[in-house]
Amino acid sequence: MNLPRDIRALTVSHRHFLGSHNMHQRKRWLVSLPLAVIMMFWYCLVYWRLVERETIFKQSAMSLLPVDKASERPPFRMLLGIFSVDTAEGKQHRDVIRRTYLSLPQFLQRQNIATIPFHHARICSLDDYWHEKIPDHERCELLYTFVLGAAKDPTAPMRYLVLQPDRPITVNISSIPDHEPDVTYLNIQENMNDGKTPTWFKYASHVLPESLQIDFFAKVDSDCIVHPPKLLRDLEERISVGNKTYGGYPMDNDNDHHYMSGGFYFLSRRLAKLITAVDSNWLNVASEVDAVYKYKPEDVVTGQMVKFYGGDNVERPLFTYVHDSSLKEEQNFLDCWDRYCDYVIAQDFLIKAISKHKTKCLSTAILAEEKRVLLSNASTAVLTQIDEMTRQLIKKCESLSPPWYNLYFKIDWDDRT
Repeated sequence: MNLPRDIRALTVSHRHFLGSHNMHQRKRWLVSLPLAVIMMFWYCLVYWRLVERETIFKQSAMSLLPVDKASERPPFRMLLGIFSVDTAEGKQHRDVIRRTYLSLPQFLQRQNIATIPFHHARICSLDDYWHEKIPDHERCELLYTFVLGAAKDPTAPMRYLVLQPDRPITVNISSIPDHEPDVTYLNIQENMNDGKTPTWFKYASHVLPESLQIDFFAKVDSDCIVHPPKLLRDLEERISVGNKTYGGYPMDNDNDHHYMSGGFYFLSRRLAKLITAVDSNWLNVASEVDAVYKYKPEDVVTGQMVKFYGGDNVERPLFTYVHDSSLKEEQNFLDCWDRYCDYVIAQDFLIKAISKHKTKCLSTAILAEEKRVLLSNASTAVLTQIDEMTRQLIKKCESLSPPWYNLYFKIDWDDRT
């Protein structure tokens, strides 16, 4: 095309400008692209480390301290049957238990750890849950009821394993003056080793409606202390709903009796139904045990019932708690409860710190920083307990290995003063 000279000059100049501009653009991209790649890589690395740390935090050190699960349905439900007696002392001790491990949120607030989230509805009385007396009752995870032998008739049975239409397994509460809503009044005479325990498991597994969706039934002595968040955490980690489960602290003796110590143990619904199906199960086992001991310790009898009538493939997970006859005294119970909570909080803190930093031996600087972040409101007693556990940890840190939540620390429960 023949263009005027001035137009051709303008076109060449314009092309030269565009070419120069594109060259500058390419140079800019050559400089910027590697920088962008480096920044993207750095961002992904930081994000991955955060995700990894959070995963470790959740998997290796699930918190012993309570977690707010208000938006979730519980993965299981356990019912604590806390054995008590129908006396003035028994009522007083029930009040102590209500004020301690059955009211854990209030305890945490007293200990200046109110910043720890805890969904209050996770611990509920059986009565409140069953009759929907509280909001969000379906979120109750740990249920409880006190269990009494309430029949006043001296001819009433010691156990009740054969359900009869004309004789209910519980006493009508209308006949009980000043009855307590969170108490189950069994229609048997009060006793320890003559059938109260199997009657409780019979009531729990055969009489309570299955629509309540309770998966595990526990027997708890009144001179025993459990820590609800620790118990729930351990349950989530160690058991499967639907299996035959017999959990507690295992005991053995020279008579080949293998059983869970009587302070606290539990049965899955399936296993409780099996062993309390017929009365002859208890009679056969109790007679065998009585021939050895000259009485029928209920925890040994339950263990033998599981052995003979529970079938194969019974899971026996280990669970720890505090149990001592001195805890029948109110002040001893309160003192031990305070110390036990300090212990659990301190143990959980160390498990979190070890899991987070992936080191068996924590430096003083790391401990100080983690205390500042995680325990800014903790009591002096908790911090003292952490220092004691840290000293134990330093002595044996080389022998520690994952998973970190299996860490246990020695504590002298006899020194309660």
